[in-house]
Amino acid sequence: FANYAIYSNAAGETQGIPVRGGTVRSVTGRYPAAQLLLTRGQEKNVTVEYLSDEFIAAPVVSGDRIGTVRYACDGKVLREDAITAQSDVPEIGFAGLLLKMIGGYLLK
Repeated sequence: FANYAIYSNAAGETQGIPVRGGTVRSVTGRYPAAQLLLTRGQEKNVTVEYLSDEFIAAPVVSGDRIGTVRYACDGKVLREDAITAQSDVPEIGFAGLLLKMIGGYLLK
């Protein structure tokens, strides 16, 4: 085991990912913890990318996949995990849209 090392990344949350057509403007994502067994020295070369679309269309259900966490080392993808929505975002209806427009007008 002296020739191997473990790279760890704790579970966490992403910043809000924009939602279009929903009752709220963004949804927070969550991703699981990850551990990678690597040849000693490689753990220093691991890169982590948090990927998602520019926006997500409503409705969003808690647990829906809204992105990906990608772990790579020296240009080779080692692992990918789902980023999942932490809460529901219902699609906005006519009444909600009307309230948003009126609220925006009153706040000017």
